[in-house]
Amino acid sequence: MSPEQRNAVQRQLEANRPVCTGKLQCEAMWDAARDWVESNCGRKIQTITDSYIATYNPAPNSPLIACSVTRNPRPDGSYELHMRVWCDNIFGCQPKPFDAMAAFERSVNDTTAQFSSQGK
Repeated sequence: MSPEQRNAVQRQLEANRPVCTGKLQCEAMWDAARDWVESNCGRKIQTITDSYIATYNPAPNSPLIACSVTRNPRPDGSYELHMRVWCDNIFGCQPKPFDAMAAFERSVNDTTAQFSSQGK
C-alpha cells in the first residue's frame, strides 16, 4: 500500500470513527464494541472496563488479529471509540488491520443507527 493510499484509508477511518453523545447511546455502542471484539478478533478478551477492551496478545507467528478498543472523552462531552488491531506475522494479518477497523466502525455505527431509530 502506497503512503497516499494509507493516508486515504486513515482519513476514512477517522471520518467514520464511532462517537456517542449520551449515556444510553454510549452503553449501546460499548456493548456493540465488546460483541464485535468477541466475534471477530482472533484472541479472547483479557481485559474489559468501562473505557478499555483488550484481547490477549497475538500468538507467535499467527496471522490472527489481537484487538483493543478505548472509549476516549472529547472536549464537547461526547466519547469516541478508537480501535487498534495487530498480529505477529511477517506476512500480514487476517483480516487486514484496516479492513478489521472499518468493519468494526460499520458494525458499531450500524448499532447506533438502530438504537437511535428506536427513539431511546
